[in-house]
Amino acid sequence: MLIDRFNRKINYLRISVTDRCNLRCLYCMPEEGIELFPSNKILSFEEILFFVETVSNLGVNKIRITGGEPLIRKNVQFLIKSICKLENVNDVALTTNGVLLEKYINELVDAGLRRVNISLDTLKRDKFKFITRRDFFSEVIRGIKSAVKNGLNPVKVNIVAIKNFNDDEIIDFVRFGIENNVEIRFIEFMPFGDFHNLRFISKKEIISKIEQYFKLTIIPNRDIHSPAQIYKINGTNATVGFISPMTEHFCNRCNRIRLTCNGTLKTCLFSNKVYNLLDIIKSGDSKALSEELIKIINEKPEKHNISVSDYKFKKCQNEMRKIGG
Repeated sequence: MLIDRFNRKINYLRISVTDRCNLRCLYCMPEEGIELFPSNKILSFEEILFFVETVSNLGVNKIRITGGEPLIRKNVQFLIKSICKLENVNDVALTTNGVLLEKYINELVDAGLRRVNISLDTLKRDKFKFITRRDFFSEVIRGIKSAVKNGLNPVKVNIVAIKNFNDDEIIDFVRFGIENNVEIRFIEFMPFGDFHNLRFISKKEIISKIEQYFKLTIIPNRDIHSPAQIYKINGTNATVGFISPMTEHFCNRCNRIRLTCNGTLKTCLFSNKVYNLLDIIKSGDSKALSEELIKIINEKPEKHNISVSDYKFKKCQNEMRKIGG
């Protein structure tokens, strides 16, 4: 079992399958794009599957496919289907920007995908075009609705809350969730990318705005490892979630690791420490990989050191596009 020195059981793996993306979000990627990893440095599906099978024998049973934009990776449905067939894996999810979701929804469902998270920071087309530098708003909305229509459950819409950009849409998002049977989740802005600290808005402020229109009741212990706090929107069947890495650390219950598309492992989103496993993965030596993973997990930090103090961030040196969502 993968248990770190703070007695946290690691059972959740996030896999970035590509560093490519079809959007150019202001807080993530420059307009001209980025220097991509060479193809011989990108893990093949067979290598990813080998890694997943190895960690699943060490107690990892939750897998999330991320990017870049994972649906850009050709035949990613094959990888999802293969992972879903593994005996020790009981939960496979996808995080996507939604642009290609409608196009591939039937293949994803047939592959065994049962739930999805979709990133969307505004419900206004002009603002969407501004922050993503692309005009794919309609495609994303259709993608969300196609996920619901095809039975994915839950369908979660993740919103990075940004002051003076989308904080005037908080109630619109809550209503969107109620009307479309999706779970809205607000995420505190983290110090990645180029936006400066005045863009930060706290979970407390977001809840205050919502409670001017809706009464919320917290749902306790839905998933003790989840970073999200979930609230029922009274008088509806809907819920709204909050992920607050800046104001309410949840490091004590962190159960995840991240595998990047070029074969490095991160044990903490905010840590600059990475472990290059490319060679050992390519070797196909499951015993050696297992032994190395046990050593790495024992070095997982107790907590991250990113916080809000008078709205001043210690900027993280990593970039989200290089980590994988």
